[in-house]
Amino acid sequence: MRRRKPLSARLLIPVVLSAALTLAGGASGRAEGDVYRLVVVATQPGGTQQWTEWVAPDSGRWRLEEGGKTYIYTGPSYAIIDRRQGAHVRTGSAPFLGSLPNRAATREPLRAYLAGSSDGVEVKETIDGNQELRFRRSTTPIVATIAEKLSNAEAVQRKLFVIPAEEVTSSATERPVGARPRLAVRSYWLGPAFSGRRAITAVEHYAGPRASRGGTRDAPGESFSYHVTFYELPSAQGKTSASPGQRAPSGELQVLSQALTSTAAQRTLRVYNGSNGNLRTAPWPRASVTLRLGGEKVTVIPDRTESTGKLRAGFAVLTRTTLVTVVGKFRLNAIPAAASQLRAM
Repeated sequence: MRRRKPLSARLLIPVVLSAALTLAGGASGRAEGDVYRLVVVATQPGGTQQWTEWVAPDSGRWRLEEGGKTYIYTGPSYAIIDRRQGAHVRTGSAPFLGSLPNRAATREPLRAYLAGSSDGVEVKETIDGNQELRFRRSTTPIVATIAEKLSNAEAVQRKLFVIPAEEVTSSATERPVGARPRLAVRSYWLGPAFSGRRAITAVEHYAGPRASRGGTRDAPGESFSYHVTFYELPSAQGKTSASPGQRAPSGELQVLSQALTSTAAQRTLRVYNGSNGNLRTAPWPRASVTLRLGGEKVTVIPDRTESTGKLRAGFAVLTRTTLVTVVGKFRLNAIPAAASQLRAM
């Protein structure tokens, strides 16, 4: 059977991002009810803050504009769009997004107001006849004035909840564990379970320059993409550092794959080979191992950044195409056996 040649990262990544953001951005005109624009003022000890929120109460999607930044929540995705730095997009399940979808202050008070509930929300009418919602978020008093109501069709026309793919400079996309990555990286993992741990989630990361208007990323700048699988002990109770703001639970392992030809991987290899800036050292010790599944011969390099003793902070594996980095505590003499259990997705 003929093997298909892998697409280059430069060609594949924009296509993946564009497809993901079309789905995440809600470009379709699905009926979701009206969309409201609210002018929000929060009073804090240091003064007041003001920003604008566009909220679709039925779907829960929203857009927040403050200063030079725009925040968009589409349901599967959360994006921060900076006028100067571009957009960062996080796409995945509710646990993967964490508390990010709750950033909009007015979503729940607006839903309560529209449902006719006065629980925690005081409603007043302004001189202009607009409705003013007064409530607290934690201890902060907030006043939100409903300034405009749009139909779903108008919101779609204005692209209020669309994340512009051409602005994306970095992304983190949750993937099913063990699924072949969408990025042009031949990725490895340790199977569904390893050493009492279970593969909880996988994430694809991308960082690079903004796309040109034609959709390609030929703009100057270094691109970086990698795939990582997270393994957790039962004691983690489903928690993982893949979730925003979550520290790595005790015993967490990460298996990270990046293309061997990438600039980041080549920079790391120079360190392994004894060249770290102006510092020259002996190359890091390494050994040859055969993977149990597939019989691929690889090179294993135990980590030396934290210790050169019997306990290491992980190890690296060099395959023909990939630099695999396994992060977690390992005894030095157990590393070859652990490395042999790696398998391509």
